[in-house]
Amino acid sequence: VRLYLGSDSSLAGPFGIAWRRTLLIAAGILALAGLIGWWLGRRLTSPLTDVQIILGKFFGALALYALMLAVTLIHVMSNSGSATWFDIVVAPR
Repeated sequence: VRLYLGSDSSLAGPFGIAWRRTLLIAAGILALAGLIGWWLGRRLTSPLTDVQIILGKFFGALALYALMLAVTLIHVMSNSGSATWFDIVVAPR
């Protein structure tokens, strides 16, 4: 089984000049993206207290759970013909 589908006279194999150039360009782009991210992180952050960070994470997680619950309730309400909000919240049997 041949893994490389190039010509037999090529000694470069799958890692020839084109691959090296592509890898070099990709490494350069990643390095540039990292530098830009580092610069933006240093430039755009403001000093926050520990309490502000903890409260921000808490309210972010709370908003995510509220969004997931809202989507679930909308799905249940739209797929169950006779269910009301009271039936979903209280779930009488």
